[in-house]
Amino acid sequence: MTDIIGVLRALETTLRRVDKLAVGFDTGNINPPYALLSVPNITDYRKSFSGTKMILEPTIAILTSSALDEIGTLRLAEYATPTGDKSIYSLFASDRRLGGVVEDCQVTDFRSIGMDEYGLIGYYGGIFGLRIMASG
Repeated sequence: MTDIIGVLRALETTLRRVDKLAVGFDTGNINPPYALLSVPNITDYRKSFSGTKMILEPTIAILTSSALDEIGTLRLAEYATPTGDKSIYSLFASDRRLGGVVEDCQVTDFRSIGMDEYGLIGYYGGIFGLRIMASG
């Protein structure tokens, strides 16, 4: 059975492979670029007929600047691109089992944080959606 805390730690470890990207669970007093992890949605505790799989859908917010500016926008594009040293998609595609913690992990989507959301958290960035299959 997969421990959700173990999944969060595996996500954290994976993200720490990106040079100069801080990773954590709190938005208080951060220095962008910063990857913000939160407890994943569990969309299905019993995916298979035998009830041995669960589906987790965590999000990773990448916060790139404290203002909507050119530097933050271009930095966000580096994380959103499907290839390259800072690509979040490429990072997870290269280790879909998160070091053996899960059965499969895929980046499913990305969206920029809109202006209405930006003011609420005080940082500009974007959100990656992931889909993880793990033992349930």
